[in-house]
Amino acid sequence: MDSIEKIKHIFERFEYDLLKETNEYLVYAAGHNLYLGVEIVSFIDMGSDVINKLVTDYREANYSVRVCSYEDADSIEEYLFDWFFQVELSNKKIGVEYKEYTEAVMKAYGLEKLDTKKYEYVTSPYKVERNNETSHSLQGGSIVESLRRELDSRGIKFIIVEAPAGYGKTSTAMELLNSYVDVKHGTRPFFMSLSKDRQAPTFYYLLVSQINKTFNVRLGDDLVIHYIKSGRIPLIIDGFDELLSEDLDKGDISRASKKGITMLSTIAELLKDNAKIVLTTRKTAILSGQLFLDWYQKHFEEAEGVEFVRYKIDLPQIDSWLDHKRIAMLSDHISELSNPVLLGYLHYLNDEEYNKECKSDTLIESYITRLLTREIDRQSLPFTVEEQKLIYERLASAYAYEDLTADSRANVKDNILMMSADLLEHYATITKDSHHLANSLTNHALLDRKGENGIGFVNDFVLGIMLGNALLDSRDMGMKGYYEGMTTKFIEKLVLSMAACEESKRELVWLQMTDQCKKLTQELRFFADAKLLHKTSGDYKQAYFDGYQLTRTEIGNQESSFSKCHFLNIDFIGGSINFDQLDECTFINCVFNQTEFKGDHSGCDFYECLKEGKAYNNKEIIVEEEDSSEEDYKQDRWAEMLSHYLLKGGQGKKMQMISFLKREYGDSHEFKKTFSELCAKKFIVTNGDKSHITGAGLEYLKTNRG
Repeated sequence: MDSIEKIKHIFERFEYDLLKETNEYLVYAAGHNLYLGVEIVSFIDMGSDVINKLVTDYREANYSVRVCSYEDADSIEEYLFDWFFQVELSNKKIGVEYKEYTEAVMKAYGLEKLDTKKYEYVTSPYKVERNNETSHSLQGGSIVESLRRELDSRGIKFIIVEAPAGYGKTSTAMELLNSYVDVKHGTRPFFMSLSKDRQAPTFYYLLVSQINKTFNVRLGDDLVIHYIKSGRIPLIIDGFDELLSEDLDKGDISRASKKGITMLSTIAELLKDNAKIVLTTRKTAILSGQLFLDWYQKHFEEAEGVEFVRYKIDLPQIDSWLDHKRIAMLSDHISELSNPVLLGYLHYLNDEEYNKECKSDTLIESYITRLLTREIDRQSLPFTVEEQKLIYERLASAYAYEDLTADSRANVKDNILMMSADLLEHYATITKDSHHLANSLTNHALLDRKGENGIGFVNDFVLGIMLGNALLDSRDMGMKGYYEGMTTKFIEKLVLSMAACEESKRELVWLQMTDQCKKLTQELRFFADAKLLHKTSGDYKQAYFDGYQLTRTEIGNQESSFSKCHFLNIDFIGGSINFDQLDECTFINCVFNQTEFKGDHSGCDFYECLKEGKAYNNKEIIVEEEDSSEEDYKQDRWAEMLSHYLLKGGQGKKMQMISFLKREYGDSHEFKKTFSELCAKKFIVTNGDKSHITGAGLEYLKTNRG
């Protein structure tokens, strides 16, 4: 396509009408009924007299006239893109959205009216994995700057930012969005929050719906999608897991998987030309398991110019939030704190307030009490701090019972009226009846707007604390049935929040939770054991534990054993593992730092593990010289395992999860021997639980396959 034809194509894309064409210039009239205007595009230097006459003629015909003096198609396209998408103005408005978000964060700490530090984004350590093959950790440097470099580079990029709940996914997405606030030309990001519309039937429907809400509807979704593909509109999707949470919580993995694949198929259609798509999510099997690997291989493994990048945000480090002087002032039991909400709370306190809190044995109580006390003054509430706690413990229980993290304002008010009628009626007066009080309680600092019309707790930490306290509160024994059907997401929130409490409270919550919650899977029970007790309890069989950071945790003891379990991508910090209580267990991509190994671990396998920073394998595989019969047997073993890395029909490679591949082999020792030999020969390379066949491995297979 020559330059003039390319220019014509660009104007047609924006639905301009060609009014006049000569060898020297083109005249286009704006479509969309946006305004009565024309664009004059000249190909040669026609001189000011000719241009002025054209401008005068069209102005006399009541047209607004602009002269496009750019000589190349790319510049003309940017010129039109800037005009139609109002790039400078739209990007400046990002600042307003960012300000609202940061104010909500500060409000959640109860500090927005104190003399405190201003909001700042605090980065956590993170790992970067490219094309499922390489991974490296980064302690310093800004993840936002790294992400922005990805978006500014040439080529197609699909980027996943992955972290547990509360580790800063949305904050990272907002920082990335805000990095465009001063961009005046060529790029306008599009931010989608999936928590705002979980009921959308498909991701494509949600995409089009939010396009129509975000952009001028006259532009049409086809034009927006075109520029998503071209990279001029980087697409930032916050909360992929939100669309799947309902099905995952119900245990309907099949339905969640279908939804996930449908969404990924839509994303694959957008990943063309120079597209940049960033997606934030909690870790899910749908985005890290075999299903995702199959999708990636189908669409992109053999494609040129497509890069898949996974950023994994790690546990917040206390020295990222507090300087050395403040850390030194902390009590011993607080110094290992890693809860992002409490770290943020301490971070933003002024020196006077920090001096009060840093030695406190009741840091969490202080944080919650600050929020509740402020509301007594702000809204003239008649309720004491303890009464407010009870009201919101009951509301948290209702949310858990109904499996909602947000509800309409009317429903929240009705819940408060019904569940706390005793307190409301006690304080009701002629001027402030129960409805008036319930209305005030829906405007409380513990609650915040979620999505477009929902009301939920200000953050997951507060929700988890209220839920944990409700489990323990003897005043509401009649509500214990509310917790029997508690879903995975609520159990995780409860455990993560209560893990920051003192030991005695953690143990009581664990007792109540394990007694009353009927949906505790082996994985959830292990998570609760590690976070609340710092030791495992009960027996585990054929379970998969993936992606935890375990601090000072005792794995295996007289009351707890593990049989044929897999430990994947786990960081063990301190603590101990009693291998006498572990039978045929597998550790893949695990890191052991100052972790005591007890007993005989010869019955367990280790792949890609590190112990005190060094590669760890409890069984060295020695590749020995073999006689001809053994050599033939080895050749068959190697070829058989390598064949698992080929697509059906032998056309193309595929990745294999080590844990799944190992499961296919009945003989664990033979698998270990063969796999280790192939890794030693560089025929297979690994990255965590993922493994790939190399070019050398393919060549060996072609030569030796029977």
